Parts: sequence; C-alpha cells; structure tokens
Amino acid sequence: MKYKIFVPFVNNEYLLNEAIESLRFKGEENILLIDNSVKGDLGKEYEDIKVYQPEVPLFFNQTCNLMQKIAFKENLDFYIFMHSDASVRRECVERLFTKTEEKIESGEKWSVIFTYYDTFCSMNTKAMKEIGQWNQHLLQYFADNFFYRVCRLKGYPTFEAGGDGVKHFGGATWKSEYERQRANAILYPAFEKLYIEMFGGPADHETYDKLFNKIDL
Repeated sequence: MKYKIFVPFVNNEYLLNEAIESLRFKGEENILLIDNSVKGDLGKEYEDIKVYQPEVPLFFNQTCNLMQKIAFKENLDFYIFMHSDASVRRECVERLFTKTEEKIESGEKWSVIFTYYDTFCSMNTKAMKEIGQWNQHLLQYFADNFFYRVCRLKGYPTFEAGGDGVKHFGGATWKSEYERQRANAILYPAFEKLYIEMFGGPADHETYDKLFNKIDL
C-alpha cells in the first residue's frame, strides 16, 4: 500500500532526531519532515530525508491541511502523522500499520487510528476527502477535538491500536520557549471558549451536532 509518514517540526531538534531514528526502518524515502521552525534550515541536517519547507511557518491546523493535500496529490492509501517530540518502538509501528492495512482491506469505514492519541496515528486518505479540511479558526488547540468529532459525526469512526511503545514529551514545543509559554497561557483558554461556542460544551461533553447549532458540518 502507498503511504507517507509526516513529521511536522517546530523546535527541539534533539527530540526530532529520536523521532526520525525510530522510523527509519520503514524507509527514509517514506518520511517527510514539515519544517515549521523559525530558521527553516532542516534540509541541511537531514540530507537523506525529504524536507518540505513552507513559505512561512504553518499553524497546526494548516499543517494538517497540508498533509491532506499532499496525500491527495500523491494518491496515498493512508498517511501517518507523528509528533516530533515523540518516539515509537518498532512493535508499535508494526501494530499501527497492520491495523491500518486490515481496515483498508476490509472496506470498513474509518477515519483515524490512534496509538497514544494522535501522537502517532494513521489517517485514511479516502475518508479525508469526504470529511474535509481542518477548521480554519482553531489554529492550534482544540483543532484535533473538532476534526475527530467531525469524522465521527460524518460516519467515519476512529479506532485504537494501543499506545504501548510510544514515548511522548508532551508540550515540549511550547515549554521550551518563553514567548510560546506566554502566548499559550492566553490562547489555550481562548480556543477552548471558541470550541464550547461551536459545539455547546467542552471536549467530550458537546451538545451540538452542528457548528454553533446552526451550520451543517
């Protein structure tokens, strides 16, 4: 099956190295780094792995839409999304790939298969075409809650492959820079408030099946 492993990057290259090393056995040609760093010079360090350099650093939701666009263009059967501040053991990678291939071969409807949530997950390209893009207003936080809820509401369930074998340094991106810490202290509650307005409740306690209880998803 045709696939690609996307690893978006912002900072903490020493963690990115761990992520890449844990995936190399799947073939460097199948890995694509998305360089959202300020410097934008990852290509100098990873000559054996393709690096996509956006014209400007992308927000999280924009990065997810970029991954979709590339998957559509390259006619991928599925694609893998992995956080750059994580690493995975080989058995976890194989478990996710096996479950993904089984879902595709079965013809069953599915959207995303999680391991340790979406720290390392697979996405069904065919389903993404039906579900649509990530929300343009939730730039970072709660963009994931929004998208996965829409997946389920549109009849494309999510599944679990088990998180054993995933190591994640959660929050490493924003914790490593004072400017990001200060911005996140303001933006997190703002995005949370917007999400509640959109769905009539916080994540996992939503009451609306339509956006703002008026707009079809």
